[in-house]
This record gives sequence, C-alpha cells and structure tokens, in this order.
Amino acid sequence: MSIHARFDNPESSTCLTTAPIVLRFASLFPRDLKRREMHDKRTGGDLTHVRTDLSHLNTQPVGEPDWIERIHAEIAAAMAHNHEEEIAARERKGRFLEAERLRERGPVDPWKFTRGGPLREGIITVNKLWFGGTGHENWDPERVGAFKRRVNDFLQEHFPGGQLREVNIDEDEEALHFHFAIAVWVEKVSQNRGRQRLLQPSANPLLANYEHAQDIAGEAFVDMGIHRGERRAAAARAALAAGLEAPSPRKHVTPSKWREEQRRKALADRDRIRKKTWVEAAQVRADAGLTAKSTMKKSRKRAIREAQAQRQQADQIMVEAQIALKRGYLAEAFRRAHIKSLAEKTTELERRRSEQAARIREMETRALALHRENAQAAARAEAARQAQADAEAARIAEERRAKEAARTAGAHEARAADALARVDAVRNGLVALSEGVKARTLHEGGADDLKRMAEPVRAAHPEIAPAVAAAHSFLGSIDAVQRDTAALARSALTERTEAIKEIEQERSVARSDIAEQRAELAREKGALDEMKANLALKWAAADRLLRVLQPLIEKMTLWLRRAGLPAELADEGKDILRDAREVISTSKPEPKPEGEGPGT
Repeated sequence: MSIHARFDNPESSTCLTTAPIVLRFASLFPRDLKRREMHDKRTGGDLTHVRTDLSHLNTQPVGEPDWIERIHAEIAAAMAHNHEEEIAARERKGRFLEAERLRERGPVDPWKFTRGGPLREGIITVNKLWFGGTGHENWDPERVGAFKRRVNDFLQEHFPGGQLREVNIDEDEEALHFHFAIAVWVEKVSQNRGRQRLLQPSANPLLANYEHAQDIAGEAFVDMGIHRGERRAAAARAALAAGLEAPSPRKHVTPSKWREEQRRKALADRDRIRKKTWVEAAQVRADAGLTAKSTMKKSRKRAIREAQAQRQQADQIMVEAQIALKRGYLAEAFRRAHIKSLAEKTTELERRRSEQAARIREMETRALALHRENAQAAARAEAARQAQADAEAARIAEERRAKEAARTAGAHEARAADALARVDAVRNGLVALSEGVKARTLHEGGADDLKRMAEPVRAAHPEIAPAVAAAHSFLGSIDAVQRDTAALARSALTERTEAIKEIEQERSVARSDIAEQRAELAREKGALDEMKANLALKWAAADRLLRVLQPLIEKMTLWLRRAGLPAELADEGKDILRDAREVISTSKPEPKPEGEGPGT
C-alpha cells in the first residue's frame, strides 16, 4: 500500500490515467497468522490510519472463517506423516538404530530452515490517485470494480491448486488494496526419508523470482493503464557490468513503521517544545528575580540615603536649637530652620521656573522663525507696493508728458490759427479745432476726422498743408500716450491685487503653523504621561505572570520526571499546554488602541 498522510480532510486531486502496479510479498511463520487476522478484522494493532466507519465495506472473497485453523491442521498432519514416512524408510533400509532415534526426536516442522517463515503474505494495489483520490468517497466505481475483477483473476491464475488460502479486500483506508495469504505444498520422495510433504514457497515461479513476479503483474494490468514499476535491479546489474557504481538499493518502509516514525518525530518535537518553554519560563523567572532584587536593592539604598540625610538635618536642627536655647535664641533657631526650608522650596521653584523659561525660549525661537517668515512676507508686500508706486509715478510722468505735448500742440494751433486768419473760408473750422484741442474733447478718432475736414481746405489753400499735418500728428501722439497710460494703470492694479492675495495667504499659513506646533507640544506632553502609565501597567502584568507561572512550571517539572510515561501521555500534555496558553493570554497587558500616541 502506498504511504500517505491521514485523510480526515482529503484535498481534491487529478485522477491518474497511468500508474505502476504495487506487488509485494513477505514471509510468515504459522504463528503470525493470528496477528494478521487481527488486522483484517480491525480488532487490534495500529488502527490510526483506518476509517472504522467504512470497515463494513471490507470483503473476503477467498477463504473460510477457519482458514487459519485448517493451515495449522495441515501442518500437524504433515508433521505426523513425514515422521512416519522417514521412520519407515529407515527401517526398509535396515537402519533400525536411526529409526529409533527418529522416534525419540519426534515430528519436526514440515519445511526447511528459514529466517522469515514458510508462508507468504502479499499485498497488491495501485496509487490512490488512479482510483480517483484519497478515500472511498473519491474513487471511481468503474475503476474499482475492474481492478477487483482483474486482481481476483490474477491471483487465481498464478496461485492455483489451493495455494491461495485467503484474500481480503480493504476499502476503509486511503487506497483500495488486496491482502492475501499463500501456502505452497510440495511432495518429495527419497530413499532415506520416503514421501515427504513440505511447505516450499519457491515452488511457485512468482515467489521464486521477485523480478519475474513484477513482470507478470505489469503484463496482467497493462491494458488498464497500470504498468510495471522501475527496473532497479536490472539497472544495478547493468551498472556493475559496465564498471560503474551501482545505485544504492531502496529500502522498503511499511506503513506501520512510517506511522511509528512520524509519531516518534511528533513526540520528539513535543518534548523539544516543552523543554524550550520550560527554559524560557525559567529564564523569564530568573530575569524577573534579578530585576526585582536590583530594584529592591536600589530602593533600599535610596531610602537609606534619604533617611540618613533627614536624620543629619534633624540632628543639625537639634544642635542649633540646643545652642540657641542655651543662648536664649530658640526663636531665632526655628526662624533659621524655616528660612532654610523656604530656601529649598525657592530652589525647587527656581528649577521649575528655569524649565518653564527653557520651554518659553523654545517657543520664542519658534515665534522668531515665524516672525522672520512674516517679515519676508511683509518685504514681498512692500516690494509689491513699491512696484505699484512706480507704476503710479510712471502714470503721472506720462500725464506730465501729455500736458507738455498739449502745450506744444497749443503753439502749433496758434500758428495754424494765424495761417487760417489769412483764409476766411477755413477760419471757423480751425477755431473749432483749436477749441477742441484746448478742451481735450476730441475722441480717439479725432485725428482722422480732422484729416477729412481739412482735406477740402488744404486742396483750396495749399499753404496751410504743413499746419494741418502737424496738427494731425500731434493728435495721434496724444491718443497713443493715453492708450499706454491706461494699459500701465491696469497692469499695476493687477499686480497690486495679486500681491495682496499672496500676503494674506502667507499670513494664514503662518497662523496655521503656529497652531499646529502648539497642538503638537500638547500631544507630546500627553504621550509622555501615557507612556509612563503604560510602563506601570506592563510591570504589573509581568509581576502577575511570574506569580501564576510558578505552580504551572512545578507541575510540568514533576510530570516530566516520571519514570514511565502512561498511555494517556497525549491527553495530559494537551491539558498542560492548554493551561499554559490560558495563563499567558490572561497575563499579557491589554493592547492600546491605535493612534493613542507613542506610549502604546
């Protein structure tokens, strides 16, 4: 049978279409048959790998209920028959002394000397995945039925004449498998011993040659996808013939030995874990004891020093009081003592004030940094205001230049008026133009209108053409100056608005930073307080753990020192481990919720 782990919760797996046949033989003495029957009937032995709820599916197609008793009866009859035949043969040859010795010796076992036994038990199966998986629920019924029929035919064909004494089909384990028992009887005739009936397994070709048995089994099942296994013996012989190193022979491990080894490893792991737990507990206890002793020693020393200091202070006060009393200055002595006490309190207050001053200096440093940032923001705002002032100055300069240009235009207009005085036809138009320029009531298209108005006059009076052209150029310059001034004013206003927004934003960020830093200081103070409280809780939890672990460690120690461990070893070990887990879980400090500060 193939070796696999327990199948309480088997996992689904792919069904194999081909697999090697598993056929093995083992030697038996007649006295071993009862132990084999106990396993077949599930009445004893190792049953940890057996599903007893499916044991009713097991069948025995070959063999009567008393097949073991029949084999023992056949062996007893053969012993008596062989004894009589050997005595008669010796008497026929006239060896009466030897015959008498045979009578005194009595019957002997009807087989040659053998270490394993004259009987053979066999097992035949295939990988569980060929049937469909682990356990009866996952098997393919058609493959199971075909395999049963083919194995029965194979056994009846190759173990004829009553050699096959019993066949048992087990379906309550991981894979379907056949157990069978074989007894091969032969008769040998000689002059010295007569007709002897003996158990001789080698008389069957399959039992005489193991490789031949594997070949025959592979041929019998090949059409079902079941083939012969690896030819390791042939490969080893070929390697030796070629002068190569032969592969090391594989050692067969029975399922019972494999399960025994697994139990041994599990017990070793259990003992190792228990020993490790005991060592760790002892170490924790030792460390805690050392820590407690060190703490008590330090506390005792500190208390002694404080008591000695207080005693010295009291002695000093008493000495001063006695001296003052002798001199009549008792009130002065008490006043001095009071002044000394006040001085010590003043020193403590001064220390606290220094700590507060240090915190204030730290806050002032942070405030100074914020002040510098505010100064930088104010500088940027001042630069923006300066840019706005520069823009305003540029606008005033442009207006000044416009006025200067207006005065120049007035002079030109005066000259034009003088010229127009000579021409009555255009005088009114030039006067109106002069008044428009002085009043600055011309719109942006005034130069074009002037050009259109003066065109007929200039045609009629060519001598005024230069004056009209100068007036037209002057009005164009005025319009350009006005457009540039308006654009510059709009740009300055936009920059001023953006600078004000940036200043306000930086001030808001600075105020938010100050508030966050204050909140951070408050959180750090709360975290320090919480850390102190958590340390006190953890120390108390460690002390509780030491108190409750003491009896448990003693219990484990006594149990492990027992001379012989009883059968209830596993149950008792589970109880002790369960107690340890409960104690440790109840002794751990309760975890703090996330986000409560660094003290968690």
